[in-house]
Amino acid sequence: MDGAFSSLQRSVQHHSAAHDRMLTGYAHAVDGLLMGLDRAVLERQRAELQEQLEAVQQLVRSFLLEELQQDVPTGVTPCL
Repeated sequence: MDGAFSSLQRSVQHHSAAHDRMLTGYAHAVDGLLMGLDRAVLERQRAELQEQLEAVQQLVRSFLLEELQQDVPTGVTPCL
């Protein structure tokens, strides 16, 4: 009877270890997918921020090169 119990116990342990390995593999696969999705989202956000940065830089350049150099009379002399 002890031999049959030991055999059954080894079989259960073997299957348990196999299932643990399988679940660990699935967990790593899911983690990889999530990291890939996170990277995709971050890359998309980075691209959007880069576009916004370039647009703002162009506005500043335009202001500095054109509008700031125009003398707009205000009728008021600055007091120092």
